Amino acid sequence: MKVVKKIISYILIFVLIIILLAGILLTVIKNTVLNEEYLISKLEKVNYYENIHNTIKDELEDYVEQSGLENFDIGNVFSVEQIKKDVNELVRQIYHGEQIKTNEEEINQLLENKLAEIEQNGTKLTAVEKNATKTVFENISKTYLSEVYFNTYQSLLASIPQKVLAINEVIPKICIGLYVTIGVFIVITLVINFREITTGIKYIGIVALTVGFLLIGLNIFLKTNINISNFYILSRGISDLIAAMFMDIMGKINMAGIVLAVIGLLFVVIEAINHKNKATKR
Repeated sequence: MKVVKKIISYILIFVLIIILLAGILLTVIKNTVLNEEYLISKLEKVNYYENIHNTIKDELEDYVEQSGLENFDIGNVFSVEQIKKDVNELVRQIYHGEQIKTNEEEINQLLENKLAEIEQNGTKLTAVEKNATKTVFENISKTYLSEVYFNTYQSLLASIPQKVLAINEVIPKICIGLYVTIGVFIVITLVINFREITTGIKYIGIVALTVGFLLIGLNIFLKTNINISNFYILSRGISDLIAAMFMDIMGKINMAGIVLAVIGLLFVVIEAINHKNKATKR
């Protein structure tokens, strides 16, 4: 009978390790990558909006000079606040499964207003200068749409909102199912070992300790083998965002691993002390 109980307990331990590991990793993903508020906070942290603003200014500096307009400040056309509003709206569309819509009409209207403002301020533009200015504004518009909406990759990004929405609907249900299963398996483990409850606690401790070490090992492995600082996708701003999220997620995984390892070690020590006390009494 003891042999059967041990075999069942070992099977439960093995399954619990897999389920607990999957549950923690999915929870971390749900609370980070799949969380709209988390992404917005990271955009703020890496100065994403300011970097786009600076990138647009840098890329179009030559065009501005060629236009013949002195003291032209692109920030007066596209402020950081404007960029932030459009980027956050894009993020909202993605997480709510909506079709990605650019702000192209408003952008073009801002540029038309800027051109009218230049003329109203008494700057006399020749036909050549006016055409050059329109060319500058066309390039500004293209750069803005490229930096904010990645419209160059529109066909590739079009399906992302629906995929994100579908994943966001499934992951929480999977997490609930996993944690309910974990609870059931823990109860079964304790019931099987109810006459020696500390043995059941030891088994749970082994599960926690093992998952803790696996999470810590995963953090070390990924950080060692992924050179995230040289990672590049879509733009430098996106690359910096992904790098910041990666390091933060690894930190959360490592912390979860440390907490579980400490809890697991505590449970194992409790059982060892109890076992030693019983042996002393005998």
